[in-house]
Amino acid sequence: MSFPELIEALRAFRDERDWAQFHTPQNLATALAIEVSELQELMLWKDAGEVEELAASKSGHGQLSDEIADVLIYALLFCDGTGIDPEAAIRFKLRKNADRYPVEKAKGSAAKYTELAARAGSAKTTVSEAGEQRTAEPGVRLPTTMWPRIVAHADWGSNESKRWMCVAELGPDGRYRVASPEPVGPSPTLIERLTHRAGDERTLIGFDFPIGIPSSYADRAGVSSFPELLPTLGTGRWRHFYDVAESAEEISLERPFYPMRPGGTSQQHLTEALSVESMTDLLRRCDRKSETRGAASSVFWTLGGKQVGKAAIIGWRKVLAPALADGDVDVAVWPFDGNLHDLVTQHRVTLAETYPAEACLHLGMTPPGSRWSKTSQEGRQSQAPHLLDWTRRRSVELTPELCAQIESGFGPSRDAEDPFDALVGLLSMLEVVMGHRPDGAPDDPSVRKLEGWILGQIVASPEQFAFDDDATVR
Repeated sequence: MSFPELIEALRAFRDERDWAQFHTPQNLATALAIEVSELQELMLWKDAGEVEELAASKSGHGQLSDEIADVLIYALLFCDGTGIDPEAAIRFKLRKNADRYPVEKAKGSAAKYTELAARAGSAKTTVSEAGEQRTAEPGVRLPTTMWPRIVAHADWGSNESKRWMCVAELGPDGRYRVASPEPVGPSPTLIERLTHRAGDERTLIGFDFPIGIPSSYADRAGVSSFPELLPTLGTGRWRHFYDVAESAEEISLERPFYPMRPGGTSQQHLTEALSVESMTDLLRRCDRKSETRGAASSVFWTLGGKQVGKAAIIGWRKVLAPALADGDVDVAVWPFDGNLHDLVTQHRVTLAETYPAEACLHLGMTPPGSRWSKTSQEGRQSQAPHLLDWTRRRSVELTPELCAQIESGFGPSRDAEDPFDALVGLLSMLEVVMGHRPDGAPDDPSVRKLEGWILGQIVASPEQFAFDDDATVR
């Protein structure tokens, strides 16, 4: 029986006897402590050999079984009475203990985590008050049993034919196996199809479109939470939000996407209509230029090959909003709902934002546009050694077909950049999931409530945020 089935059976037994009136959390905790003491009493004054004999005998084994059953019964009733999900609580505690007791420090030692930390010294990455990360610390190392069964990355676009995804499935040996990229297919059913692959286990999905809005825009629009805003878009005050403005006169806080088509358009139209000084103000913190890559495009600009606005409209409207509105699916959105490893151990589905140009850096590659190009077969082929070396170091298995695609640079097709990005984004997600890189989201209210963050991106210093309009590489 599963935890929910056991709890349901205990409820039925309790309610048939009208005992719920006695089952306050305090009484249940007291009863639990008493049953633990009765378990201990069976072994009182016995040495290790005598306890082994007790457990091996038929009568002794039955006594131990009875007492441990009482302990578990009261523990489950306490969980039920206090709204604790026992499976999620255990998974979370395992994650916490994995962080406190890393194998390389705790193996064979009975020392408490505080003592282990004192022995090792403070080896964690520190972040200055200015927000500059000094070293790249590894992420949280979860046991492989707590990793998501399915990790998928969707390289997004406004054109459905250019949407590709790459999927990794966790095998019984604790290794991820990655298959060749495949078309995303119908957007409204994407999450349902991926969760079906995962069965009853957990799924992490990354999307290459912005999940969040610039805080400067939010301030002017009176928005305090992106997750709370999302379900209202397309209705009421926001009924024209998804309608891309065709002229400068149509741009407003309630209709911020612009322009519908080229010809007589300017980014100045957008900045003036939204009352900001420059396009820099329409970038989220994670979008801005860093020392290692150029700036991404503003979510509200919808013109040009690097624009992300139209992709965001489709992603928000057809994927994110419906998923959050579906009460039958337990969906969390990182980083708004918490840290990544907490979410993937406590929720059926976790959604996150990715950025292939940033993902390349996570895999030891140089940024696109720096001596190689994602748009050319030769450029993609030049990165094959980095990708294959990463998979070997991380013990990630690739299908033979995918290995051949990587070595060939995904072929000469003009659209081969899309499956390439799908793969790069997925491998970067696995780098975080497996604990080799932190999720990167700063503990900043504007990030956690409004802007969101790019998975795995490390906090940059403020002086790295200068806007460079010529460096958009999304």
